[in-house]
Amino acid sequence: MSKSKVIKLVRKMLNLPSQMRKEEVETVLKFFGYKRGRVRGDHFIYVKGEYEITIRIRKGRMVEKIYIKHLRDLLDLEEWYESQK
Repeated sequence: MSKSKVIKLVRKMLNLPSQMRKEEVETVLKFFGYKRGRVRGDHFIYVKGEYEITIRIRKGRMVEKIYIKHLRDLLDLEEWYESQK
């Protein structure tokens, strides 16, 4: 995955769309070192060391705004994005 693609996806996340595709969110999580752990129904759990992030996937492929906002804050994406300029 290219860093420019991740920057574009982070910019999209910072704009807080109502939904994002699961693949887009996974790309950002993988860039920040998270790996998909277990799946329980429509909840996907991503792991990095002792940290876990749970994201609900709607209709098999969409991540809702509340989870995008949670990731934005948890990963401190605003600060990271500004440092990439």
